[in-house]
Parts: sequence; C-alpha cells; structure tokens
Amino acid sequence: MTTVRFPKNLIFLLFFLSGFTGLVYEIAWSRILSTILGNTSLAISIVVSIFLGGLAIGSFWSGRSQRLQRNPLYVYAALELFVAVYSAATPWMSGWIEWLYSYGYATVGENFWVSVLLKAFITSAFFMLPAVAMGATLPVLVRLFNKEERRKNASLLYGVNTGGAVLGTLLSGYVLLPGLGITRTILTTAAINVLIALGALFMARKSETTNEDLAHSAGFRPVYLLFFMTGFATLCYEILWTRALAMFFGSSVYAFSSILAAFLLGIAGGSSYYSKRIPEGADPYQFFSLIQFRISLAAIFFLGVFMGIPFLLIRLYSAFHLSFVLFQAAQFLLIGVIVFYATFLSGAAFPAALHFFRDRPEEIQSQVGNIYSYNTIGSILGAICAGFVLIPMIGVERSIRLIGLVNLILGIYCFRRTRPEHQDKKVLAIGGACLVLLLFLPQWNQSIYNAGFYAFAYKYVPVQKSEIKTFETPVLQAGLFAAPVSPEDLTLIYYGEGITATVAVTEQENGIRSLLVNGKPDASNVPTGDMRTQLLLGHLPVLIKGGAESVLVIGLGSGVTSGALAAHQIPRIDCVEIEGKVAEASRFFEKENLGILKRKNFRLILDDGRNFVQHDPGKYDIITSEPSNLWMSGVANLFTREFFIAAKKKLKPDGMMCQWIHLYQISLQDVAVFLKTYQSVFPSLSIWIDDSDMLVLGSDRPMPVDFSTLTRRMSEPGVSWSLSRSGLTPHLLMTKYAGNEAIVRVIRSDLPLNTDDFPVLEFSAPRSLFLNDSESIARSLVAFQHIAEAN
Repeated sequence: MTTVRFPKNLIFLLFFLSGFTGLVYEIAWSRILSTILGNTSLAISIVVSIFLGGLAIGSFWSGRSQRLQRNPLYVYAALELFVAVYSAATPWMSGWIEWLYSYGYATVGENFWVSVLLKAFITSAFFMLPAVAMGATLPVLVRLFNKEERRKNASLLYGVNTGGAVLGTLLSGYVLLPGLGITRTILTTAAINVLIALGALFMARKSETTNEDLAHSAGFRPVYLLFFMTGFATLCYEILWTRALAMFFGSSVYAFSSILAAFLLGIAGGSSYYSKRIPEGADPYQFFSLIQFRISLAAIFFLGVFMGIPFLLIRLYSAFHLSFVLFQAAQFLLIGVIVFYATFLSGAAFPAALHFFRDRPEEIQSQVGNIYSYNTIGSILGAICAGFVLIPMIGVERSIRLIGLVNLILGIYCFRRTRPEHQDKKVLAIGGACLVLLLFLPQWNQSIYNAGFYAFAYKYVPVQKSEIKTFETPVLQAGLFAAPVSPEDLTLIYYGEGITATVAVTEQENGIRSLLVNGKPDASNVPTGDMRTQLLLGHLPVLIKGGAESVLVIGLGSGVTSGALAAHQIPRIDCVEIEGKVAEASRFFEKENLGILKRKNFRLILDDGRNFVQHDPGKYDIITSEPSNLWMSGVANLFTREFFIAAKKKLKPDGMMCQWIHLYQISLQDVAVFLKTYQSVFPSLSIWIDDSDMLVLGSDRPMPVDFSTLTRRMSEPGVSWSLSRSGLTPHLLMTKYAGNEAIVRVIRSDLPLNTDDFPVLEFSAPRSLFLNDSESIARSLVAFQHIAEAN
C-alpha cells in the first residue's frame, strides 16, 4: 500500500481542482461540438452521454487494474498530464472533426439512425480518451488510504471532486468563457492540469510504496442495479428540473450555469456530509430506503413550490433588476433552495452505496469503480429517457411524478430487504405519504408556466415610470403582446412539450394570438407588430433583389415569413426548424401564413439551422434568418462570423441574406458587434428598422434602394395583398430604411467580432435582458449613417 507523509488535505485539494478542470472541459468541448454537430437535443445528449460513458469506462477499468494501483500518485500524475496535453490540442482537433462530419453528412443523407451513429463516433473520437482518463482518477486515489479509511475517504473524494465541478461550472459560465473565449479557456485549464500532475509527483516522491494485491469484487451483484437506478433517477431529475426551471429563469448561458451549479452543489454536499456520518451498525438497505423515500419527498416539494417561483422572481426583479450580479446571485440562491435537498440526498447515495461493502474494506477501491460505473451508465440512460421519451410523451410535470414513483419503488424494495430487527416503520410511513402526495398534488397552471417571467417580470410589478427609465416604452409594444396582460387573461389554445422546447399558442379576448417558445413570444398576429416584421422578413429581400428561384428560411415560427415568400411565386421554399412542436403550433396561424405547410413548393426540414447551413450541399438565391433572441442559449451560434461565412457559401453568386435581430432587451454595443461581424462577411449592407426589430440585408454587391422599382414590385397582385395586411405601402416602407454598410465605418474599431471561439454576444446579451433602449439604438444607428455620409 502507499503511505502519504503529507496532510491528506493536499490530496483533496488536487482532486477538487480535477473536478474543476473536468467540468470546464466538458462545457468547452460541448460548445465546440455544438457548432459542428448542431445544437439539437439529440446532438447535446450524444455529447454528454459519450463523456459520461468515458468516465464510467475509466472508473471501471481503474478499479480493476492491478497495474494502475501499484503506484497511485504516479498514475494519477500521468492521467492528469495526459488530460492536459490532449485537451490543449482539442481546439485544433475541431477542424478535423468538422471535415470528418461534413464528409459523413453528405454520405448518410437523411438516414436518421446512421446520422446518430456518425455523431456518436465523432464525439467518441473527440473526447472519449480524456474522459476515460478523468474517470480513472477516483479509484486510483482511493488506493492511497488505509483499508479502514477507504470507504469514508472515497465518498469525501467524490464530494470534493463534485465541489470542484461546481466551481468549474460557475467560473466557466461567468468568467472564463466570457473573458477568454473557448481556446484560451481550454489552454488555461490544461495548465491547471499540469500543476495538478506536478503536485502529485511531488507527493509521490515523499511517499513510501509497498506492493499490495488488489482485491476484486466477486462479479456482478444485484445490488449494483440499485446504484444504476439511482443514477437513472438523478439524471432524469436534472433534465426535467432544468427544463422546468428554464421556463421561469430563462435559457441563457447564465441561467443554465446557475441551475447546473446548484444541482452539483447539492450532490457535493450530500456525499461529503455522509462520508463519515453513516453509523457502522446501520443496515445498508434501511439507510438506502430512507434516502429513496426522502428523494421522492423532495421531488414532491419541487412540484408543490414550483408555481410559487414567479411571485418570488417578481420580488427579486423589484429588488435587484438594476444590478446584473446581484440578480444572478439571488437567482442562484433561489434555485439552490428549490433543488438542494433532493440533490443533497442524491449525493448521499454514493456513501450509502459504499456502506453495502463495509465488511469488505479490501474490495473498496474495486467497488468504487463498480459503483461509479453503474451509477454513471444509469445517468446516461436517464438523460436520454427524460429528454427523448418522457418529456415528449407525458410532459415535464408528469415525468417528475413518475420518477418520484421510481424512487418510491426503490425505497420499498430496499425496505423489504432490510433485516426485520432493523426495519423502522416510520421510514415506510414516509413512503406512504409520498405516494398519496404524488397522486393528489394539484397540477401546474400552464398559463403561468408559459408566461415568460424571466423576461417579463416587470409587467407584474407596479413601478412608476420615473423610477425605472428603461421601460418608459414597454417591451410589449415591440409586438410581443398588444397590451400588458396577466397570465390569467390568456387562453391556451395549444400546448406541447417537444424535445428541445415547450411551445404554446395563447389567445386574448380581442383575437390576438401569440406563439410562445419556452414562455417567450416568438410570433403573433398583431398587424403592426410581429406580423409586419414577419412579412418584411419574407418580402424585403425579394423586393430589393428581384426574382428568386430558391429561398431558405431559418426558423418557422408562425409560418408567416414563408407564406409571404410564397406570394412571389418562388418555385422552392425550404424552411429549417429545430423544434417539431413549432410546426404543430403554426397550424393555428394558417390564416396568416396562407396554409404554407400544405403547399407543394414548401419543404420543412427539422434540424438545427447552423448544422443544415454548414453541411447541406444545396444552394439558394436568398437566405432569411429569424432565430430567437440572442440571450437564448444556443441562438448565438446563428450570429457568429463562422455561421455567416457558411451562409454566404450556401448562396448563389448574386445571392442575398436577410438577418433579423432585436433592438429591445439588447445594448447598442451588442448591436454594433453584430453589425461589425455581419459586415466582415457581407461587404454590402442594407439596414431596415421596424420599431424595435432590425432587418439587415447582406450581399457581395451594392444594394441600392430605388423607390420606383420598389413601388413596381410591391404593386404585384399577390405581393400587394400580402403587404396590405400590415398596412405596408412603398412610402411607409421607405421610412424604415436606416442606412447601409457606412454605419459600420463609424463603429468603434476596438469592438470584437462575434466568433465561435469568442462568442461575446452570447455572454453579453443576457446582461441587457431588463433594458429597452430600442428607440435610442435606432436613433443612434441613423446618426451613425449621417456621420459616415458627412465624412
């Protein structure tokens, strides 16, 4: 065995840093692969599953390898050094991955399962090896302790490592990626791995090593299935709770970082707390039963308090909306309060699992590998089941109830396996109470669930205009709703929970309908609001360019943009949409979209827009893109320079791109960064502002705006009727012209470009969520044009 002549705290510090680096890598690599494989839930699940699978393989291999256990500190140093070297190369490996996927994409065509295998293969090739190395570290370090100490210290190591992951989640989301970008974040993290390796080597030189045979477990044991099912339930909860919390806290990169960090913090706390607090004489089945019943009770607590979150958010908004840092901190604490108890108990499951082997200390290092592996494999299946089976089939709320029932069944099974003299009827009473509550707890209010409080909390706060300048012009007048309304005033006429988003259609008494995606209105039939913008996205590029044979629309929404293009008798209109439920919801706008989904010249493609543009071989005369707001996670991938380059390659030689961007809930600097990035790819711009929406045409050729040509093209029968629905005349349209590429010449030269490696807009846009400077931004852009023309 190995005896360490150091304070053991140094070992825990090194493993804390290992957890930190592991989460930073996972987040950074996921972002790299999302730009290659797409930002669909399938692609994300494959990435996460392969990473977790690598951890499971590494843990299982390490727990059983006699060679790896001979010199644990040297092996640990070698593993950390391998992770550092390999990880440092991943930013440059991404180019090879891109080439490989592009080649394979053209080969597999539309074969779904072959494409899944292709993505899994590429993901495995990208980071399976470092994930295996990371997974191997825990059983290796467990070997450092005396046999009698291994069980307790294994749980503490697990908790400390997860605590490092909490720090990695927060720092990567709030500091490293926004400040350094992806490549420099990875390189900085790799340097930390090198320091960890040097620390382990330093300790190894001060320790004595003797050969000790590694005792293996005696094959498969049924109890492993308990650990498997616990991992399954835990990851189901994580997916389900993240999806639910995003409806109230939003889906920005900061919201996801807070949710993940809060989840990991509970697991770290539970494992650390119970590492030395399980009585030696406690029956392991009894203790495991109690944990399962309490997790079920915590799930019920989540179900019960969830509908009260909006009222707390309103108070948080009132107190902290002027400070981004304080508001984020308050949100993190609120999320933590909601999920901490359940995740704390999930963390306790690891030391509880080790307690089953309390009488066989010589097997602990092997059992750590087994427990971690089975738990992780269960986690993989849980994530896939929750995201691709449970949510689409029965929805988030019912899925939480179902997984709560799974915990109850596990608890009952363990209770029945408890020795009779140790059975505590009070434990079973907890299970009975949970079952009753799961069956009879009231259902969630879907109108409140879809109200988008993360973006519109201010609507429900009585605030004098003099106190908050940012909302003198309500965001609601930007076409989101016609007037301030409360959730109770909305009638839900469609509701669907898809793989990537929750989609709803609401209707007010005055007939106004809105399409909501994750609670945020993405389209409506307000004639002079959303309707006009949707029409312009289809009509404007054709009116400026002239005829077109083929058009690609990115984002279906209500279908109005595609319907507007159909008025120009375009032979081929392709539309790529990431969420199938949006297509279902668009049927409630058939009057406005002219039944576009039923037309023979229209093709709907369910895919990530970025993935399709980068890898599909087709060419188009026009691409018109209206993704969601920049502060929605994943949307920023459609605003980077690399995406615009890919879009330009997909255009025919005289092609044109029309890009939408919001002027509400965004800063002037972010708009300037977008324009600078866009113009770096498309030399000629034509900028049009419709209230708080901006449409920017991009091309290689100048795009002069001629009033007589515009009038003639707008007078064509089908086009004229379509535009009249929003009162658009040639004179009114001309008032919306704001300028051209000259605006970019007066933008500050030190502003960065928004790139895949440095996605500045994804991290800066959410900071403006409570701003509405659309009028000021519009005036500034017009002023920039005048300054440029004067010079």
